[in-house]
Amino acid sequence: SQDGSEYRGSVTVARTGETYKVVWNIAGTKFDGVGIGAAIRDGSYVAGASDQNHTSLLVGYTSGGDYGPAFYVKQDDGSWRGVWSYNGSGRVSTENWFPK
Repeated sequence: SQDGSEYRGSVTVARTGETYKVVWNIAGTKFDGVGIGAAIRDGSYVAGASDQNHTSLLVGYTSGGDYGPAFYVKQDDGSWRGVWSYNGSGRVSTENWFPK
């Protein structure tokens, strides 16, 4: 969270055409997002239409009056680590996703 405290919740990521639909549920609050993915291919960072081989994800999200960016990178163990912020906060927080 923005104050440095730990939180838990769930996130669902689904390919929807060329983008990703990302939905978080954290302590009963829903956050809706749209994402664009990318991966390193042949030594170059390539972004584009959704692809099962993407290893990073940029997401714009909203919840109530809040909105912001989030960026995640897939780790060797299959988890995703990321950073996020929201309008007017001036801070960056971290978030980890672990597959079920």
